[in-house]
Amino acid sequence: MLADPWQCGHNNSMCHDLKLKLFPALWLTALLAGCSGTGPALPPIPEINTTGMLPPVQQQIEQAVKEVQDSPRNAAANGRLGVTLLAYEEYDTALGYLQRAATIDRDDYRWQFYFGYALAKVNRHDESLQPLRAAADLEPELSGINIVLAQSLDAVGRADQARKQYERALATDPARGDARYGLGKLLQAAGDTDAAIEQFERTLADGGDSGLVHYALANAYISRGDSEKAEQHLQLQQRYKSVRIGISDPLLRTISSLKISDERYIREGKRLFDAGKVSEAAARFNKALELNPSNSTVHANLVGIYSVLQQPGLAEKHYRAATEIDSNLFDAHMNYATMLFQQRRLDEAVAAYRLAIDADPTNVEALVRLGFALGEQGNGGDSVPFLRRGLELDANHPLGNYLLGRQLVSDGQLRQGIVHLERSVTASHTRRSAVYLHELASAYQLDKQPGKALETLQRARQVAARYGSTAIKDVIEKEIEALQATDDG
Repeated sequence: MLADPWQCGHNNSMCHDLKLKLFPALWLTALLAGCSGTGPALPPIPEINTTGMLPPVQQQIEQAVKEVQDSPRNAAANGRLGVTLLAYEEYDTALGYLQRAATIDRDDYRWQFYFGYALAKVNRHDESLQPLRAAADLEPELSGINIVLAQSLDAVGRADQARKQYERALATDPARGDARYGLGKLLQAAGDTDAAIEQFERTLADGGDSGLVHYALANAYISRGDSEKAEQHLQLQQRYKSVRIGISDPLLRTISSLKISDERYIREGKRLFDAGKVSEAAARFNKALELNPSNSTVHANLVGIYSVLQQPGLAEKHYRAATEIDSNLFDAHMNYATMLFQQRRLDEAVAAYRLAIDADPTNVEALVRLGFALGEQGNGGDSVPFLRRGLELDANHPLGNYLLGRQLVSDGQLRQGIVHLERSVTASHTRRSAVYLHELASAYQLDKQPGKALETLQRARQVAARYGSTAIKDVIEKEIEALQATDDG
């Protein structure tokens, strides 16, 4: 019988020659089936083509392949490579390594789960049931295993068994929104609309808004005959259509943690920026660009970050890069316009705000900010249509009401101006509220309402003191003294 080239015995020179030829070309073929050692026969492994992958990803996979080559019958080495491939959605290739790991160590729930998970990802749900059930038996307290098993059972038409698995998952982790959503869908399909609505509502209550859940609720309310609530949830589905059901699962988190991508650095950058660590955020976003230089959203974020860091040259560089990739990118135009406005480059700011509105005509902030910039240019009359459009979308927008109210007072429409100035201070007070209140007090004085003017100035003084706004507080105190002196006279 001829020697089998896929047998990797120590004396098989053909095997070693094949490795040397394939590896430099990045066709990382694991010629490992039946390698030295004892144990069950292992399946052959498909080739791994890393062509087109980022260099760090190629290095990561090459290292994982080397670990398997060094220990062909090591379940952890095979499993790690399989899970790494899952991270890059290379499901078909991952299957071979995960099957090897699950075959080598049948008592490790991880390899049984990931093997079943990979089968489910390529719609081989019937085949996924056995390893997923094995994983659930080995680790019954991990809700994520039960959920994936339930999804596969549902896919093959075993709704009753799927329901039991969702209920089992919720018994161990009541906050699992994906389990509650899955259970709701099964209940709805079974005609139990009220119970389905209860599950969907609890999904939103526990995990926040999600377009998928709002859409399910809209359909459920249509089935119930409640068109008003159905329409409400359809509108919410549009608002939150990009928001997924929140999931915190250690098994899935392991997969995502292995993925080298710009997404990870983008998330870290946003978190650091929100925490006020702007320089550190810039470093993370730049790291994301190293991995994906054509990500226009990262360039747009860096426009805003470098504006905060007062590095306009770098902000402009990333604005040009972002708009070369996507000329209609709202965030790039908006961040750039805001920086230009802060630098008092008003003509350029107005042009950039107009581009932002072209990209998103219903964005309230862009409409209001354009109105603000036009007013600062001395074109207050031109600002009014944009401010009105913004307030049609958000009637209580504080800055929009302040700017429109101030402009209307300036145009001689005193009473209409006062209405908007009053709306600007009805929301929770912020640092700007002292300015808004001061403007409202001035309008009351013009309208010959000195009592309201004095009361409003006193409120403005309190807000200014709370936020340490010394300059405007001094102005307000002088005006209070003048009003009180007039009353005394």
